[in-house]
Amino acid sequence: MSSAVIVPFFHFNGTSKKTSLSLFNFFLKHIMSSLDEVDSLYVIDSGDFIPEIKEVTVVKKPRQSHWQNLNETIHLVKEDNIIILDSDTIIYRTGVLKQIIKDLQFFKVVSILDNSGTVTHKYLEENENRDERHRLCPYLFACKANTIKVIDYDFTPQPAEGFVDSMSKITHDLFSYNPMFKELPDDRWTLYYNNGDFKWFNFSMNPAKKWYKKQDLGYYHLRNMGGALFMHEAYFKQDEAWDKIVEITPEDELIRLLAWAEIITGQYTSIVPDKYRELHKEKYSWAY
Repeated sequence: MSSAVIVPFFHFNGTSKKTSLSLFNFFLKHIMSSLDEVDSLYVIDSGDFIPEIKEVTVVKKPRQSHWQNLNETIHLVKEDNIIILDSDTIIYRTGVLKQIIKDLQFFKVVSILDNSGTVTHKYLEENENRDERHRLCPYLFACKANTIKVIDYDFTPQPAEGFVDSMSKITHDLFSYNPMFKELPDDRWTLYYNNGDFKWFNFSMNPAKKWYKKQDLGYYHLRNMGGALFMHEAYFKQDEAWDKIVEITPEDELIRLLAWAEIITGQYTSIVPDKYRELHKEKYSWAY
């Protein structure tokens, strides 16, 4: 059966096309060695900044809703299996996509779960691996194409119906069929720096659960790289936006985001401590 990966990229407000392109280049560099494991890679170019590339099907979209872009692009996919990745979900080891496709021979849905949202279902209940969850995640979600296409899918949050997070409605509708489901673990290990102290921990995970332990999964969600790239560009402009960023962003998150933006763009700031960079390279060696 054929398989497709779909990844929505966006020209972030307040950043140059060059800066937005840097994230695409970083993503592609890491997934390139895995492309022979799938039949197609569909990249949504929302903002016209991604060039045509031999290995990629570039789907041009205006600068519209991230979720609308996904809704419209899934209609174009002819493959039997669909894998959706966020633009800052990095596949850094071969075999990850191959295993997901293998899992889809038996399971209808294979996905990471998130703890935000309001959906309840037996698949989302607390278990020995992690605490209670509330929705499927668009940063690593896979299913059979005919499974998602049987519902009136819409990735857009629908707060009027009580679905305040993306994919909440899809989670509710898919799980109402009780499809065979496999949950993927989520690597949330994060390096933080605050007031001279370094902290390496599994962000938003319960230490008493099995999945708290560090795992080398071959994939990692960087989280909020649109904000990171905006911050990074504002730093070099030293404009009012940068002043506001410094005012409202906690130091630990500012440094975390700028450190990733430095790696993605190749441009270094004076904000990230050298010791943090050293530890970052040690903890996330796959990124370098």
